[in-house]
Amino acid sequence: MSAPLHRLPLRVRSAPFEPAWALFNRLALRHGCATGSELAQQLPIPGYGNFVRGIERGHNFAVIAAVTATRLEDLVHRSIVHDGKRLVLAGETVRKSGNAAFGTAFGRVCTECLRLDMETRAGPAACRTWRRSWWDVAAISACPIHNRTLISTCPHCGVAFSRKTLSPMRCPCGQDVVNGTSQFVSPDDQIGDAYLVGRWVGWSARPALPMTSLMTSRLRTRAT
Repeated sequence: MSAPLHRLPLRVRSAPFEPAWALFNRLALRHGCATGSELAQQLPIPGYGNFVRGIERGHNFAVIAAVTATRLEDLVHRSIVHDGKRLVLAGETVRKSGNAAFGTAFGRVCTECLRLDMETRAGPAACRTWRRSWWDVAAISACPIHNRTLISTCPHCGVAFSRKTLSPMRCPCGQDVVNGTSQFVSPDDQIGDAYLVGRWVGWSARPALPMTSLMTSRLRTRAT
């Protein structure tokens, strides 16, 4: 019988709309781990390899809630979850069509968000930056806060970002992603992105458009 789960001595505070798998990654960084599996071995969980792969695919929320002292309901709310029939984020359906965010190593970042994290957040620099759940939604192409495209590959080596990499600000090649740049996008050209993100994070004054219809529209626009 496995020992009961307990909160680890070194902690990281969960950030707004940080998915469960990203919170676990930051916790691993806080403990000086190179991989998520390394941290999982320190927990009383058998089959740690499958455990980490499950985290990367949106599972094992109860374990992450226990070791980070985070409410389970909050973790589920801000993570992309498969309920058996559909993908859901914050109570909203995320279309499977064209969305590579679930069950893959898919990962993107906004370099401006990461830079802001480093400048404004406290704590060890290694685990200061955090991922936003909506970065994982393929229908979102740009950050409506900074008007910059989300990047999916390292600007230095060209390798695609992965959830297996613990820190969103550093590529396995050793280069710092925070110092990278991305293309400017006019606010008029990302009304859809702003609407979708607003639905998830609770921004007010968003047009009453069906989310799935707007997602379909964005996917068709990018395909043309």
